[in-house]
Amino acid sequence: MNGPAFGLRFSPDGRRLRFEVHDPKSGSSALWEMNRDGTHLQTLLSGWSKSPRECCGNWSPDGKFYVFQSLREGKTNLWLLPAQTRWFGAQGKAQRLTNGPLDFSFPVFSKDGKKIFAVGSQPRSEPVRYDGRSDFSPYLGGISATDLAFSSDNQSVTYISVPEGTLWRTKVDGTQRIQLTQPPLQAALPRWSPDGTQIAFMGRTTNTNWRAYLIASEGGVAHELVPDAQAGFDPGWSPDGKSVVVTLNDSVSPGISISGPGIAIVDLQTRKVSPLPGAAQLFSPRWSPDGKLIAAISNDSQKLVLFDVVTKRWTELVNTPIAYPSWSHDGKYLYFVTNVPDDPAFFRLRISDHKLERLASLKGLQRFYTDLGSWTGLAPDDSLMLVRDTSSQEIYALDLR
Repeated sequence: MNGPAFGLRFSPDGRRLRFEVHDPKSGSSALWEMNRDGTHLQTLLSGWSKSPRECCGNWSPDGKFYVFQSLREGKTNLWLLPAQTRWFGAQGKAQRLTNGPLDFSFPVFSKDGKKIFAVGSQPRSEPVRYDGRSDFSPYLGGISATDLAFSSDNQSVTYISVPEGTLWRTKVDGTQRIQLTQPPLQAALPRWSPDGTQIAFMGRTTNTNWRAYLIASEGGVAHELVPDAQAGFDPGWSPDGKSVVVTLNDSVSPGISISGPGIAIVDLQTRKVSPLPGAAQLFSPRWSPDGKLIAAISNDSQKLVLFDVVTKRWTELVNTPIAYPSWSHDGKYLYFVTNVPDDPAFFRLRISDHKLERLASLKGLQRFYTDLGSWTGLAPDDSLMLVRDTSSQEIYALDLR
């Protein structure tokens, strides 16, 4: 596995170092170990999982045990590994400590080694809409969902259920609710085709990275947009519905090296993939309603840029921590969130003269976060939308016997 290392933890005697390695191509993470001098580098649980999702391990004070978390079948649980034996033997087999219904994460031993403390959580979210004055109010009856997208006739909405991560479609009044995807496929960021017959979205399984998919809005089998691509982020439709713009890089996670063609346009009839010039280090493409422009964000999430489809040139619009750009329905504005730690806010930028306008502060709001950040978007009337975090989260103590 090639990728960045995180969570370095020395054993209490200082002789061994354990850490997790993330693979940006598959989205997996595995635990590794080596001696203090760098020798005997090897995986900690070789063959334990076909697609490892382990992380956040910690040693017991006496060095006899190692506790870590593992994501399996959509749930995160804690496991305990005896440290005396070598990796995966009869006596060194990892033992499950928790088995839901909560997700348990970030385990740590007490100083006397008799307890393990961990965070137990039940993810829940609530889509909310800004009233244009001073507050956000619940939307869609308070369902636990994120990543909302509306059909072009504004009669239907698709979303991702929380915590299941499945794709749903419903009328805006809550009727005709249909589940479109099933586990183990986890879905994200759906987009309606202009004619309302298809939905493009991101999906991943336990052994793949995010990839772009298409599925009929009435239900059916999801098909990969670019079957031979290693990744596919944030697919979006051209206004005529004949093409999809998508990011084909291995990863868009901050701090992780990125490789791939960047943003590309996929012709749905010929399946030809055409990378945009100068877009290798960009992501989050958004096609304007008139089809003349494509907005995108730099890989460090610091710049909002605009691509002219005719001249093939990029123009920088904003230089600030930025996320989730959205076109107004008339194409005159780009809406987005600035993720400045001390003062996050909604903004919009007028395309004609690049005038920037601050719309609403997000300071103090408990926003719901996923691996892809905290979703924001627009309702059919261009009012601001985001997702509030209503999760339950407590610290639990597990007694070791």
